[in-house]
Amino acid sequence: MAIGNAVKISTSRSFHLIDTTRVGFPKRNDQTNVSFQCGGNFARGFRLIMSKELKGQQRLAIKNGESIELHPIYYVSHCHSIMIGLPEIEVLEGPPELKFTIREEPVLPRRQGCAAKVPGGMLLLMAKGVTEKIEAKLTYRVKYSTKEGPRQTSSAYVVSLFP
Repeated sequence: MAIGNAVKISTSRSFHLIDTTRVGFPKRNDQTNVSFQCGGNFARGFRLIMSKELKGQQRLAIKNGESIELHPIYYVSHCHSIMIGLPEIEVLEGPPELKFTIREEPVLPRRQGCAAKVPGGMLLLMAKGVTEKIEAKLTYRVKYSTKEGPRQTSSAYVVSLFP
């Protein structure tokens, strides 16, 4: 909001008055151009973030008949398992040649810094029936049943399948 030659600028919860004549802000009749310029900068920044996000997306390559260990499956609270049984894997997007299984085994919850293994398993991705090279996005959800109620996580990969 402009007050004479000053503009009220919000930084978190405090407001500061800045003299626009000294800082080089546009005059009052050019204020509409500022919003369009900011919008253009926002769009360029958004495109840059999205391109980095797509470049940084995890990629997998798998041949027909192979299986890959993706990550451990567990759910803990204070380094004690609260998972009831093994979770369900729901494929939200992906080629039909890919199948998930969980190999049941004790796992070490490294993210939580636990010293002892807890009941869980290893998530495996298997490729079967691949007849030609395919590149596809794979998005899945792991649905846990815990002592605290249902929980879920999701992950996405770009997968290259080879015959």
